[in-house]
Amino acid sequence: MLTTKLKCVVCGHVVKDSDLPIGRVCLRRIKQADVTDVKPFQVQKALDLIIDQGIARLDPNRFRNPVFRVTSSDGSRIYTVAPIACSCPAGQAGRVCYHRVAARMMASA
Repeated sequence: MLTTKLKCVVCGHVVKDSDLPIGRVCLRRIKQADVTDVKPFQVQKALDLIIDQGIARLDPNRFRNPVFRVTSSDGSRIYTVAPIACSCPAGQAGRVCYHRVAARMMASA
């Protein structure tokens, strides 16, 4: 019988005892990320983006200034995002988008 093991979308380790694609340590770190300066709906959208695997680290060996690839909410576009900037229209207008919030959360995990 073949069983597939669920891997954490953040660190790649095998996830045990969870229906989410995030390990419990990474999930705890994500939830502890400093996102107090953004709106609660942005935090929820960012967490949904991470759980849906719509964000991926471009260079897994780059931890100091991580850069991510994110899929737009409708799935039609891909943006490049870092915790301090995003290539989406909101980011280009100087606003903090939920992509940046997700990048901050992933960078802290």
